[in-house]
Amino acid sequence: METSADVTTLSFEEAFRSLQNLVERLEKGNLPLDESVALFERGTQLVRHCTALLDKAELKIRTLTQDFTPQDAGANFADEPEPYDATSFDEA
Repeated sequence: METSADVTTLSFEEAFRSLQNLVERLEKGNLPLDESVALFERGTQLVRHCTALLDKAELKIRTLTQDFTPQDAGANFADEPEPYDATSFDEA
C-alpha cells in the first residue's frame, strides 16, 4: 500500500482509482480492524486530495471563462432566424 506522503503526487485519475480499489476492499469486510482503520484513513486522504484537485480545476475554468461570451466561441446570433410568432400570421 502507498504511504500517505505520496497521495499528493497522484493525479486525480490515479487517486480516484486508488480510492475505488480501497472502497472495494473495505466493502468485502474480511480485513482485520487495524487494516480497515488504516485503509479508511488512506481513503480520507485520497478524498481530500481529489477534492482539492477538483476545486483547483473548477477555479481555473471559472477564471478562464469569467468574461466569456457566446461571441467568443464564434457564435453569430445575427444569422439565427427570428422565433416564430403566431400572432403576426396573416390569413389569406
